[in-house]
Amino acid sequence: DETISVPISEDLIYEDAETFYVNLENPVNATISDGQGKGTILDNDLEPALSINDVTVSEDAGAAIFTVSLSNPSSFPVTVDYSTADGTATAGSDYTAVSGTLTFPAGETDETISVPIVEDVIYEGDETFYVNLAAPANATISDGQGMGTILDNDLEPTLSINDVTVSEDAGAATFTVSLSNPSSFPVTVDYSTADGTAIAGSDYTAASGTLTFNPGKTAKTISVPIVDDLLYEGDETFYVNLSNPANATISDGQGLGTILNDDLPPELMIEALIEDVVDAPDLPEATKTSLIASLETAMKVLEDSNPKNDVAAINVLKAFINKVEAQCDKKIPEEVADDLIAKAQDIIMVLSLGP
Repeated sequence: DETISVPISEDLIYEDAETFYVNLENPVNATISDGQGKGTILDNDLEPALSINDVTVSEDAGAAIFTVSLSNPSSFPVTVDYSTADGTATAGSDYTAVSGTLTFPAGETDETISVPIVEDVIYEGDETFYVNLAAPANATISDGQGMGTILDNDLEPTLSINDVTVSEDAGAATFTVSLSNPSSFPVTVDYSTADGTAIAGSDYTAASGTLTFNPGKTAKTISVPIVDDLLYEGDETFYVNLSNPANATISDGQGLGTILNDDLPPELMIEALIEDVVDAPDLPEATKTSLIASLETAMKVLEDSNPKNDVAAINVLKAFINKVEAQCDKKIPEEVADDLIAKAQDIIMVLSLGP
């Protein structure tokens, strides 16, 4: 007996049992009765197993690339299905859902899955989603779930409040409190008014409370009632202050409210009343002259800023009112009389309030 040794190559490829042949030929001093020996190589490699990795990307990465790997090559094509699933991230708003089938040609061990990531401006913290493997062919699954982590790149929002200017007769000053960018968390902030040159109670109504921004909202308003009076006092200011924010910081925490005075000084109010007398319809000229003389007397009294003169002017205006009332429906039409009396009473009220 003689032997023939044929070296066998060890590999990692999953494959069927394989055969080769040893052929005899050209015998000397003998004949050949069986000239071919068959060698069978039994595969010692396991059927490959599929696994998928975990991936972490920034929100602005564009896509998360997962790698699906075979534990060892195969001489057979391998397929496996895949699909995404929500974790804390939501398909459509945080990433784009994908699904399909991967095919590994014989000998290949890696394939990739690309999941598009949605870039937004919402402060929401890091979020997760999954890629699941299913229905393998010519392989098993050893790790069938890859976790994708999206790192939020948006800053915690900041709060700011605007300044507002309104006329005294506006009824209210409406301030807007804004978030710099949306948040997936509820945001709250306290507010309260504070006096400047305007005084709560006489120029505006004090207000305080808490604003709540529901997730996704970026603007809330604060309404501060304005007190309309007849006092000539110049423009005045007050403040709305923000404090105690939750899930946000404050970048501009004070809004300035400016109340534009819409009242005339007493002198101009008297001048306007004189014009009303001049323009009054169906008023005898003698009556007009008498009424105008009374109002001009009040004007002369007010030329000196001494507060005592305010009292004297009030008395002159009261006499004016008595004169109008006495001639009502006689020489002065009732509608005209009512208008003149009301305006004279307004001037008296302003003078009574003082400078």
